[in-house]
Parts: sequence; C-alpha cells; structure tokens
Amino acid sequence: MAQHSFTHHTREIVRYSSFLLFFLFVSLFVFFFLYKAFKFFYSFEIVGEFLVIKLLSMIFFIFFIFLILSNINSIIKWFFTKNDLPFVLTNPVSMADVYFTRGMEVLFESSWAFIFFSIPVILAYYLATGRFDITFLFSCLLLIPFIIIPHGIAFIMVMVLGRILSPRVIKNTFSFLSLMLITLLVVTFRAIQIEKLARPESFAYIYEYMRFLSIPTHPLIPINPFIESIVYFTRGENPSFWLDMGLFLSTACSLSVISYWIHEYFYMACYTNIKSSSTRIKRDILARVFSVFPQRAKNFFLKEIKNLKRDPKEWSQVFLILALIFVYVYNFKLFPKDRSPLPTVFLESLLTFLNMGLLTFVISAICVRFVYTSFQLEGRPFWILLSSPVSMKELYIKKLMLYVPPILLLALILNYFSNKYIAPPGFLYYVSFGYSILIAFIAPVLSLFFGTKDVNFREPPNPYGGFGGIVSMLVMIAYAMITIAMLTWSSYWLLIFSIRGIIPPVHLTIRFTGSCVIIFIGTIIMIRFMVARTLENLKNIEL
Repeated sequence: MAQHSFTHHTREIVRYSSFLLFFLFVSLFVFFFLYKAFKFFYSFEIVGEFLVIKLLSMIFFIFFIFLILSNINSIIKWFFTKNDLPFVLTNPVSMADVYFTRGMEVLFESSWAFIFFSIPVILAYYLATGRFDITFLFSCLLLIPFIIIPHGIAFIMVMVLGRILSPRVIKNTFSFLSLMLITLLVVTFRAIQIEKLARPESFAYIYEYMRFLSIPTHPLIPINPFIESIVYFTRGENPSFWLDMGLFLSTACSLSVISYWIHEYFYMACYTNIKSSSTRIKRDILARVFSVFPQRAKNFFLKEIKNLKRDPKEWSQVFLILALIFVYVYNFKLFPKDRSPLPTVFLESLLTFLNMGLLTFVISAICVRFVYTSFQLEGRPFWILLSSPVSMKELYIKKLMLYVPPILLLALILNYFSNKYIAPPGFLYYVSFGYSILIAFIAPVLSLFFGTKDVNFREPPNPYGGFGGIVSMLVMIAYAMITIAMLTWSSYWLLIFSIRGIIPPVHLTIRFTGSCVIIFIGTIIMIRFMVARTLENLKNIEL
C-alpha cells in the first residue's frame, strides 16, 4: 500500500508535505511564544511558578476537551459511516480486529494535531525551568495515555447515544457543540482581558489573581495527575507522585477495557441504527417572515436558507463569526488611547482608516464563507434550474437580494460601534460609513463571481473557499488598500485644517470630492463588470 501510494499519488504526497511543513512552522511559533511567556512569569518571585503551572494546566485542559470532541467525530466516521464497513463486517473478521484497527485509525486522526502542539508546550516548559534532561522523554511518553483517556470517554458516549440516536444526529450535535466551545473560548479569553496576566499589581488581592486563573481541579480529573507528574519530573517535590501516576495510567487502561467490552456487546446493535426519524414542523416561521415578498422571490429565499440549514457545518459557524466580531469591537473599546504618545486627533484618524481595512477583511471573510459557496451548495440538482425556463439573471439578482441586506446591516453595525469607541473627526465618520456601504455591495458581487468561475457540482463545497476564495479575499484587500490610500491622500490636509478651525482651500475640497467620485465610479464599473462576467459563468456551467 505504501509503495502504491508513493508511486501513484505524488500530488497528494506533496500536498500533505506542505501541510506538515505548515504545522511544523506553527509548532515552532507555539514553542517560542510559550517559552517567552513561561520565562516572563518565572520573573515574578512569589507567584511566578504557580502562574506557569496554572497556564500549563489551562492549555492541557483545553486540549483534553477538544480531544474528546475530535474523537467523537472520528469514531462516528470510522465505526459507522465509512463506505467499506459493509464489506468489513460481512467478512470473517473478529470484532476485536475491527475494534483495534479502527481504534488506531481514530486515535491517529483525532490526536496527531495534539501531539504536534503538546510537545512544543512541554519543551517550552522544560527549557523555561532550566531542568531539561532525560525526564523530558518520560513526559512525552505520558502523552500516550493522555490521548487514550479522551478516546475511551468518547467511545463510551458514542456507543451509549448510538442506541437511541443515529450517528448523523450525534455527529451534527457534537460538531455544533465543538463550534460553540470554540466560540465560548474566543469570547471568554477576550472578555477576561488576558493582558492582565502581565500586570498582577492590577489585582487588589493575590487571592483574586489566583481565582482568575482557576480551572476545574479534582484528583479524578485526568488533567490533574498529568500536570502533577510533569511538575514532579522538573522539580522532584511531589510526595504523592506514584499515586498520581497510578491513577493516571489505571484510568487509561480501565477506559480501554471498558471501551472494548462495550464494542463487543453494543457495536452491531448501534450500527444497525443508522437512520434517524425526521420531525415535521407544522408552522414554518421563515415562510411567514418572507410572506411580504412575491411568491417567486419567497420560494427562492426559503430554498436558499434551507440549503444552509440542512448541514450544521454550513450555518453553525455563524456563532464563531459572531465571536470574532465581538473581539473586533471589544479591542477598539479597550484600546489605550490615553497612553499613546501620538496626538489624540491623529491617533483617532489613524484608527479610523485602520478600522476600514479591518472591516473589509471581516466582510470579505463572511462573504467567502457564505456567499462564495452559494452556487456550490446547489449540487447536482442544479441541472433542473439550467434546463427550466428560469433566467440565470433573475436567479443571480435574487441571490444578491438575499445576501446584500444582511451584509450591509452587519457592516453598518460594526462601523457604528467601532467608531463609537474610536470617536473620529466629523467628516471621517461619514466617510467611513460611505466606505462600509461600498464594501457591503462589492464584496458579495466579487464572491459570487469567483464562486461561479470554477464551480464543480460533483464535489461538496469547501467551507474555507479554497483557492478561489483566497483570490477573492486578495482582490478585496487590494481594492481596500487602493481606496483607503486615495481617501488618506485626499483627506489629510482637510483634517489638518479642520483641527485648526480654518476653512480649507477650495482645491483641497475639490481634490477630496474628486477622489470620492473616482472611487464611487470605479466601484460601479467594477460591479457591472463582475455582474456581466458572473452571468457568463452561469451560462457556461457544465454538470
């Protein structure tokens, strides 16, 4: 198999090698960042070591939660939905062989990224303590039972739920929960203002500082004996080391045995339960919301939303986007303008133009995620529309009518709240709103253009946009850089004169007005060009 893969799959090997190099780069970044952080915390005489241990516990606690969720998805894939399962289960293969071979696949698929990121964390901790020796290898070996424990927990959960729910429902539920967990982590880490770690003097009492870093701790939670064992290898001052190590290893062994027993007794019964019953909703709320539109437009809007609603991975990322938007606005709120050496008005103007660029990036990312894949989500049944007397122009215009209003509303809301904390000069406030409107119109048009350029209905939509999505974002960023540069060049002296309270010369006003007109006309020409080319792409689609 290895020889065949190396001979006939050269492109796949090159692609996976690129991913490997990328993860190695990220691992090196994680190592250097945590090494500097650990060294910085060790500089505090009283609480330094405690802070390092707390941070180490927090990192592995998050790893542990995500290992459970990753194992759940991998177990469902390899034990319930893999295409070769009917062939495997109808051959004279023992259930023990199926459990161990599939279990190894699950462990590798769900834990390889954890290994990539956990070894740099442990290495950074050892080097920060200055006690790097052979015990580092023992700490790395502890990662093996560490990945077995969440595998056992996930296996038991899937098998128990598999008796009453279908694997598809379980996978969708836990995929949604994992995304909600990521969203919660993003919001929590920003809301607690993690930069306070660098200023322990900002806490009134040391007790509050310790409670600020607390995570769930209990002797029976596997994280606790794992961290205690690593700390013992570096300090050698844990009198209950052998008890912690015994609890840790015995938990891994016990969960492995229990998982094997459950597989022997329940797996075939769970495998037969692969169809879920559908629930019927008597009242369609969406139909009432869109009842104000004509019947053709209403049916189209309902069809688009149902395409997104069918698969949780298509719509559940909205929560992650909302979390990133929260971080986006919250950063402007916490920006220390009073501690900046720059003049206040100059800093506010600089932040206004920076906000325009960040707004472009956020809106472009949302359009690539949802608008870019709009036609790809149609799938092979799109031939029905191509062969029916439905105008592609009408279909395209209705997609824009569905996506442009919410994107425009989001752009205006983001611009309003960010400007509320930036407090820019008067005319820049209105310039930023005009720019937001342009972005809200051109970003969906650009995404639909690249989304229809190389559409392939035989493949599922790439949630990250693929190469076309990257090009779409690069074009949007180039548009933003050119536009913001023209606005900055034409508005700088207007800003200076307005600060001094002097009426600006006429030629400066003409230059600023001319720049705005050029940007507006250029945007309209670009939109018309993209619309015409998108309609050509739709006419040339091959199924």
